[in-house]
Amino acid sequence: MRNGENSVNTEKQTHMNQVAAYALMLFDVVEKMIPDYTRLERKLLYEAALLHDIGYKISRVSHHKHSLNLILDMELPEFSEDERMVIAHTARYHRSSFPDETKHKRYSALTSEQKKVVNRLAALLRIADGLDKPSRNLVTGMEFYDDGDSYRLVLRTVGYPIKLKMADRKKDFFEHLYSKPLKIECKRL
Repeated sequence: MRNGENSVNTEKQTHMNQVAAYALMLFDVVEKMIPDYTRLERKLLYEAALLHDIGYKISRVSHHKHSLNLILDMELPEFSEDERMVIAHTARYHRSSFPDETKHKRYSALTSEQKKVVNRLAALLRIADGLDKPSRNLVTGMEFYDDGDSYRLVLRTVGYPIKLKMADRKKDFFEHLYSKPLKIECKRL
């Protein structure tokens, strides 16, 4: 965690670190099949994943909105102002509603390129967050396939039988964005 965020409990911090690891795994397999992802976007996704639940410092209710505000108020010297906006909005859209220009004033103020990046990264972050619920899930690797009429994400897992209920619920934005269903499967080692 960054300085000043130490009031987030250890369990939540462990969750955010695990989500960040899953987000990078997901990014690395998806970028091979879906063009235009960049190394910078990978870095922005990682930072958003590390901070996505920081809003719990304020309240569990609407914590995703609080995360947006807290990240916008943070000093992130290694990122430009535009990059911080992308990080904050990616964290904001890790749950609940999709980005909506008609309802979300801050999102509507982003440039079209920023919106494109936020959408792509938030779609991945939502899935990564869902993979860590329950937190006993242990994904050791991923494979991603374009099966023509759908995408398929194969998770390599160990330990407990993985529960995909939350990941299945949170894949909705990815499916909306790429206009194809996403099937999530497990391959236990």
